Parts: sequence; structure tokens; C-alpha cells
Amino acid sequence: MAAFRMARPSNTPVVAAVLLVLALPCSADPDLVVPAVGSSAAVVADDECAAGSPEQSHCAVSALQLRGRLLTVDSSSPRRFPQMPSFAAKVMEEPLTLVEVPGKGIADDVNANMTFTYDADRQISELAWDQKGSWFLGPRFAWMPHRVFWTPDGGAYIGNNGTICVPGGVELHTQALRSLWDEMKADKGSFLGETQVRGQPCEVWLVRNASVGNMSICVGADGIPRNLVVEPAVSLVGPTNVAVCSHNLTFFDIRTGAASGASSLQPIVCPSVQYYGCEGNGTSSLQVLRFSHGEPWGHISDRDTFDWNAYALMSHEFGPGYKYLLFYELEVNSSYGPWRECDYNPATHRTACTEMPADVAGLVSRVSAEVLTGKPGVLGSMGQCEANDVVGSWLLFPSQGKCDEGQNVGDQGCTWQLLSWKVFDFQTLEKTFSAKFGNVTRLLSTGKPPFRDIQRMAKAAMTETPVVAASA
Repeated sequence: MAAFRMARPSNTPVVAAVLLVLALPCSADPDLVVPAVGSSAAVVADDECAAGSPEQSHCAVSALQLRGRLLTVDSSSPRRFPQMPSFAAKVMEEPLTLVEVPGKGIADDVNANMTFTYDADRQISELAWDQKGSWFLGPRFAWMPHRVFWTPDGGAYIGNNGTICVPGGVELHTQALRSLWDEMKADKGSFLGETQVRGQPCEVWLVRNASVGNMSICVGADGIPRNLVVEPAVSLVGPTNVAVCSHNLTFFDIRTGAASGASSLQPIVCPSVQYYGCEGNGTSSLQVLRFSHGEPWGHISDRDTFDWNAYALMSHEFGPGYKYLLFYELEVNSSYGPWRECDYNPATHRTACTEMPADVAGLVSRVSAEVLTGKPGVLGSMGQCEANDVVGSWLLFPSQGKCDEGQNVGDQGCTWQLLSWKVFDFQTLEKTFSAKFGNVTRLLSTGKPPFRDIQRMAKAAMTETPVVAASA
């Protein structure tokens, strides 16, 4: 949720004041004052960066990062969100300090070549970008193209060179952005005042939805956004996803009318989602791992895990942010099912998972790690049934498929059984690894996916690292 703080009293005719603190200012910290009902107001930015050059990276700040004062203008009539024309623009992802997850933020080096296109006649919106990938997997994975577009009737999300293709515009990273964008266009936002973004005046509008999150848009006189800041609610995306689902976007090189090319925007039609189980090879033994900050040990139901082929990727991309590495041994039905998203809700202390048809609800979910690979040439193939021998696999063990004590896999339709587990302090494990085998980054630069030498080394390091906890 957006955070506000009350400002000190002012001599201007106002009764209350609030300051958005979604990000750090460039310099001074004057208050943003909200007028009383019936008074008049306009925001004049007095931050040194307001008139700064776009080339000054430290001054490329959003409307919510600018600190300005409201002065008096007529506001006796209700304001409506400006009608937005067709346009296309380049977009810069700026750093952002989060409110929903205090102490966390987003960086500005994750996405590149970002553009936003809007066709007013057909009400089609498209956000496209290249996402920074994993250099050590090879050139194909260094930057991954993504597109998400949405219409009143749906849309689609295409990512990772077509490995991901989801009808309906369903995409986690932009879920709050798309929902609140539509609410803002439906005139559900509130006018806060006027400020400047990169020296251009714009109106600041805010829309808040307790179940979705908050969005602020600073709109120019032409009805086109100059800045957009969105942060989802924890209840929508889960606490671990708030950062990757938050955005601080600055719009520039704006083109309107025919020059925008918006009328030629052609949404891609994704194949309809099919729910099925893979052919499989009966019951298989499986080892999986999971990073954790701490949780009830030995419980694996409805939790994301990864296999050994994904270890190099996951330990490099996610490991440094976690305290523990969990290791599990299982017996599973290798007829894997489609992926499902499971998110823990800290308010209810329960995990909510994507609903699946009854005939696949109990199958172990499987997808390529980070959904990077799938069946070649098949749009939307996410690696459910493929070998995934380059990047490895993510697996999730649904509570519906868990075998009861004394059962074997297959009894009464159960699909998985946990045999044993161990918990390691990941920093201690890394120190053991480095002492025995050297710097892992160097090993990644000289190795080849799925880095079987690193897998072997990690297993050897585990044998020499004390466990934090383990099954009996």
C-alpha cells in the first residue's frame, strides 16, 4: 500500500498534507501539501532535479520521487482522468524503494529496450521489454524478450522467446500494473496535484485497491503518461514477488497519432491452455532442493523446488539472498502435470495455489527452470514433459497428491512420497564449496550447462558441511 506521512503546518490555506515516500528524493525534502476541500491547488516541483537533463541519471526521477508544494488554483469542479490518445513511447525502468516490503527495492538494470504502445480506438495496451538473463547459459539466454498486451476482452503474455505464451494477458510481473491501469482509465483514480517529470508539467493521479495495490500516473497535457509507479499488494503476488512485480516507469521519445504505429499493433493469439499429464516412466527416485529464509522443516507440500540440473542457475540467481538450502529425496509418479502457482499469504497463514482440473490436480507440477526452455518451435511450451537438460526443472508437490504414511506411490492415486530431508546453512555450504573447488563464478564461466561438475562439487561439499536439521 502507498505510504504517506503528514507534513508540518504551512501558512498556505490547507488543512492536511501528505507526502508519498515510495522512493528517495534527489535532494531537498519539502512537503507535498494537499489542499482543503473547496480550495485551489497546483503542485510546483522545487526539487533541483525537476528541470534536470534526462541524461543526468541521478535526476531521472519519477513524479512520486519529486518533492513539490501545492499552490492555489481553482478546484471547485470534480476532476476526471484525462482521455488518453493513441501513443507509443520508450520506457525507462527506474529504481524504486518499496513500501509493502520495507528495506527492499528494485534496481534499474534488469530490463532494457522497454516500450509502451496504446491504441485508443481498439483499447489495446502493450508493454514490451528485454529482461536480463543469465550470461553463463549462453547468448540465447543473456537477454530474454517479453511482451504483454491487454484489451477489454483479454490479451496475452509472450516471454522467453515464445516458451511462455499465456492467453488472457495473465503475467505475474505486470498483474497489478495492468489491473490498476484499467481502473485508472475507468476514472477510479484521485487527482493529487501537478508536478514535473524531466522538466515537463503533468498531473499526478493515484488509484488504490486494497486487494491489488497502488498506482500513480503523472499525465501530461496531451493525456499521455510521463511516469507510472506501481506496487502490488502482498496478498496479490506474495511477499517474495512484490519487488519483481513493482515498477517505476518513465516515458520518453513519445510518438502520437499515425507516427505511433499503434493502429498496426497486432496481438498474438496463444494456444488454449491444455491440462494433461506427461507419458512418464512409472515411479522414479528424485532429489530436489529449495532455498528458504526459514520454515517448518520437512514440509514440502505446495512449495517450489528445483532439481540438480537447475542448481547452478538457481544458486547463482537466488542463493545469495537466502539463509538456508533444503535438500529432499522423494519417490514420485513421473507423469508430471502442468505448472501451478502457489503463494503464501502472511495475513491468513495459508498457501493459495492455482486451481487445477481434478484429473491433474494431484500430479507433481513441472516446468523448466525460470521457464527458459520448452519444446522447440511450440509456442507456449514450458518444459512440462521435456528433458530440460540445459537449465533444469522446477517442481512442485501438490498436497492433493501426497501419499499417506504407509502408502506407496500409486496407492489410491497418490503421486509422491517424501523419503528424507536435510537443511544446510547456505553460506557455510558456499564456504566449504569455495575452499575445496574455488570460485563458482569462474567455474560457471568455463563450464557448460547444466554444469554437472558444479553439481558434483556441491554434492561433495554437502557431505562435509554440518546440517542444521535433518529427518530421523
